[in-house]
Amino acid sequence: MSAWKAYLAVGIGSGVGSVLRYGVSLLSQAALGGYFPWGTLIVNVLGSCLIGWLAATLSRAPHSPLARLQPLLVAGFCGGFTTFRCLA
Repeated sequence: MSAWKAYLAVGIGSGVGSVLRYGVSLLSQAALGGYFPWGTLIVNVLGSCLIGWLAATLSRAPHSPLARLQPLLVAGFCGGFTTFRCLA
């Protein structure tokens, strides 16, 4: 994958992950209340599990079609999903 395509993939994945994190945060606050940051806990646990699964899967098959999506999925989507912060 060329450098500009990797940057584009990370940007797109990050945008999608951040929007999904915001949605999970809003839903968890509505369902569970705002006394504890449940949304942050939920997305960090899910994102960490997904990063671990992807890293293990990609290390076993480095030339698979899924490996070509690593910038989009790991750095982009999982990065945006686990680090976006909304102080609402």
